[in-house]
Amino acid sequence: MDTWIALGSALVAVAALAVAFTTHRVEGRALVISHEQQLWSLFDRIHQGLVEGGADRLPWAHAAAEHDPAQVEAVYRLALQAENLAVGARIELDWLQRMNLALAFSNTLDPRRAARYWNSLQADADRGVIAGEPLVRLKGALAHFYCRRGSPDDTTRYREALADAIRVSSHEASGLGTDFGRDKHAQLVVYAARLELLAGDDSKAVTRLVEACRISTAITSGLVRANALGGIGGFVATHPDGERLASLVAAGLAEQRDPAGAAAFAESFRAAAAQRAATRPLPNRQPPHPRS
Repeated sequence: MDTWIALGSALVAVAALAVAFTTHRVEGRALVISHEQQLWSLFDRIHQGLVEGGADRLPWAHAAAEHDPAQVEAVYRLALQAENLAVGARIELDWLQRMNLALAFSNTLDPRRAARYWNSLQADADRGVIAGEPLVRLKGALAHFYCRRGSPDDTTRYREALADAIRVSSHEASGLGTDFGRDKHAQLVVYAARLELLAGDDSKAVTRLVEACRISTAITSGLVRANALGGIGGFVATHPDGERLASLVAAGLAEQRDPAGAAAFAESFRAAAAQRAATRPLPNRQPPHPRS
C-alpha cells in the first residue's frame, strides 16, 4: 500500500513538474513575443522619424544637419532603446531591422554605432542574403554613409558602393520596362552626382549629371521623361551654386553633341529654378553636434 502511495505521489510530482515546465515555456514565449512586439513598435516609431526627416528616401537622403535637432535626438533615443532591447532580450535582428538602425544612427551623427550595422549588412550582401532592389538601397545608403564619414579610404569605399548600386540597378531595371528602368537608373546617377558634390569633386558630379540627362532624354514616354528631367533640373536648382552648376552641365552636354539633351535640361532647370524662387524658404535650423 505504501508503495502505491509513494508511486502515486511520484506521478503527481512528475505531472506537477510537467505543468510547471509547460507554464514556464508558455510564459517565456509570451515574454519573447512581448519583447518582439515592443521592438517592432520601436522600429515603427524610428521609421516614422526617418520619414519625417527625409531619410526614407535613401539612397536619396538629406544630411542630418538639415534635420530638426529635436527630431534627431528623438530618433536617436528610439534607436538606442531598440538596440538595448534586442541585446537584453537576445533577439536576432533581421537585415531590415539592422538597416533601420544603421540609417537611424547615421542620420543622428553616431558613426561608430552606425558602422557596426553597415558592416553586418555588407557581410550579408557579400553572402547573397540581400539582393535586388534592397541591395541597391543598401549600397546607395552605404555610399552616403562613407561619403559623410570621411575616414581614410572612405572615398574609395563610397565610389565602390555607388558602382555596385548602379550595376545592380541597371540589371534590376531590365525587369521594369525600358522607360521605367531608365528613369530609375537616372535617379541613381543623380544621387551619385550629389555624393560627388558632397565630396567636393565638381568635375565628377558634372559628368554624372550629364550622364543622367542623356539617360533621361532616351526615355520614350513623355511623362516619364519629363519626370526624370524634372528631377535633374530640380536637383541642380536646389544647389547653392545652381547657376554655375547648370552652365557646367550644359557645357558637358554640348561636348557630347547632345543638343536635345541640352535643351531639355535647360528647360527643366529654368522651371525648377522659377518654382524654387516662388517657394518660401524654410527657416534656418541649428545643426546637431556629432556624437563622440
